[in-house]
Amino acid sequence: MTRVKFKNSVIALAIGLFAVSCGGGGSKQSSGSATTETKTEKAATKGTELKDVDEKNWQSVVKANFGIDIAVPAGWTFKSVKSPNGVNNIIIAMTLGEGTTGKAEGKRLFEATKSLSPHGNYKGKVDWEAETVSASDVVNNFSEVDAFTDSDVSATWNFTFNSKMIMVNFAAMGNVAEYAFTINER
Repeated sequence: MTRVKFKNSVIALAIGLFAVSCGGGGSKQSSGSATTETKTEKAATKGTELKDVDEKNWQSVVKANFGIDIAVPAGWTFKSVKSPNGVNNIIIAMTLGEGTTGKAEGKRLFEATKSLSPHGNYKGKVDWEAETVSASDVVNNFSEVDAFTDSDVSATWNFTFNSKMIMVNFAAMGNVAEYAFTINER
């Protein structure tokens, strides 16, 4: 009798181990990895969406959505960041350091977007069917979009990132600089 109980215990243990190793126990496992990928993708973008922007993550949000690395220029201080609609725009404000202007930062930003965009920087919209920008709309120099004096800067231009047109408004007047980026869907 002891031998039968022992044999039955060994068989029950073997069945239990087999069921656990095969994912048994009544739980079903998904056959694909779509659910895992979706969770991974969500985890990767969490905190980088425009609606999630704050004082701690604004640089990674700008990089993820607009492709641009923005650092606080020497002598400047970060002031605020917001996404007015949480969907396609962001506004960053900084205080300029004493004795500095926004001209150099405007030029740096212009060159960064120009090299990032397959179309370069431009004034008008991209012909999305042909994936081109008309020659008359291309802007090669920051002076072509800067509308103010050496001390005050107000500039607007477009570039493309991830097949989306992005409008840049950069202004530095007095001791405040404002960066505004807006994604304009095709």
